[in-house]
Amino acid sequence: MAREEFEIDLVDLIKFCWKKVWYFVIPMAVAAVLLVAFCIISIKMPPEKSPLPNKYTSTSKIIVRETSARASLSSSLSSLASMAGVNLGSGGESSNGVLITTLAETKTFRDAIIEKFDLVSRYKIKKNVKTSSRKALSKALTVKLDDKTGVLSVSFTDIDPEFAHEVASYATDLLIEQFYQVSEDDDAINLKNYQEAMDQSFLKIVQYQKDIQELEQSVSNAYATSVPSIMFDVTMKKMELEAEETIYATFRGQHELLSIQMKDNPTTLKVIEAAETPDLKSGPSRGMICIIAELIVFVICFIFVFTKYYRYAVGQQQAELAAARKEEKK
Repeated sequence: MAREEFEIDLVDLIKFCWKKVWYFVIPMAVAAVLLVAFCIISIKMPPEKSPLPNKYTSTSKIIVRETSARASLSSSLSSLASMAGVNLGSGGESSNGVLITTLAETKTFRDAIIEKFDLVSRYKIKKNVKTSSRKALSKALTVKLDDKTGVLSVSFTDIDPEFAHEVASYATDLLIEQFYQVSEDDDAINLKNYQEAMDQSFLKIVQYQKDIQELEQSVSNAYATSVPSIMFDVTMKKMELEAEETIYATFRGQHELLSIQMKDNPTTLKVIEAAETPDLKSGPSRGMICIIAELIVFVICFIFVFTKYYRYAVGQQQAELAAARKEEKK
């Protein structure tokens, strides 16, 4: 004999659930009380001992630009590709953006932060120290590049807002330092070299001026036979001074010209928003946790009530079928 199919009557199900409303109300009320108590306790307890402590996120933002050399190369490659019938598109992430996000994932970068702030002790890591500490840092440190704006965000989350600020600031400075160590930012390097050359040349000019002044003063105290020799030395020093002044003027001109060019094509990396100590928690959202937990309790209650309804409805249907068969036999 084939098994009869069971059809759910939605209206009947709603009525049944309404009759069993206390199967929903009591568990959800108990869950609500427990959740509120849990949230209050988690707030009152010290952060390091709380099961659900407040967390604070400190974020710094860096603008990532292409250097003039890279931009020209990218433009040239696009032109050559279009001539060959190949469309390279808009390019997506910049090469500098790819480089700096890659650096943020390196073990060197992460190990430097772990060592600087002794995260092994802070996170109480005892097994697989290197791997575990890197994983712990990855959960707290976020480095993300916005392709549309070229802004790189460096964020660190911790239960201590001051510590979050310190790590975010250090990570930003370290990332910029490592970027310039491996990148080819010719403009920034040349500007630095010109400045160093200017400083050295200026010191030489000052020294030559002192030497000339001392020699000229020594003429009045010198013997007549030594005056020509001293004057010769003065003349040579003046020639060296003129040559050094020319060198200084050249370096200064190059420095000023490059500075003007870099205003039109700014430095590759620039911090546009420094990390600061957060005064507002970034998580967790206890309200959302309570809502999700209540929904889970409701679903469990509904499954339980639906199971009872199913048994009840199947029993009713079987009773009706049995009564119908008896009537047919009569």
